Amino acid sequence: MRMKVPKMPVRDYFDLVRELRTDPRFHLSNQDLVGGFVRFRSEERLRLLTEILDFHNYGMTPPSTIKKKANMSKKMKDLGFNREAWVSSLEAVRGPDSNNFYQARCPSCARKGGDSGKDHLVYTLEGVIHCFKGCNFFSIIEGYYKEVKN
Repeated sequence: MRMKVPKMPVRDYFDLVRELRTDPRFHLSNQDLVGGFVRFRSEERLRLLTEILDFHNYGMTPPSTIKKKANMSKKMKDLGFNREAWVSSLEAVRGPDSNNFYQARCPSCARKGGDSGKDHLVYTLEGVIHCFKGCNFFSIIEGYYKEVKN
């Protein structure tokens, strides 16, 4: 008996992963292609499909993609970023989750009166910092690094 697996046309796949293309897991060369369709045949591939749909529907960037984009430890060291003080200033910290991410209220969103659910910000102790509403790195860590004077 043949098992049916989720599949989608390559064109739809490209539309859904356009903004995730920096993560090699989403490159077409790493997908199972059959007859113009991307197929999701294993548990790992099904998790990938779930991450793609969560990103498309809710704007939730996959944790692995956030980690791949973030090479922050050198940047933070160069900035004189005081991570311990910053972490202690965060509201409603939860975690870590299974991917070693902590979740908290985004300070940048909070300054604008947002993030009442206290869940826009994720960070790791290795230096990954990401706001799901798109706040930039410097607005999130504002006040906890040395300003560079020109």
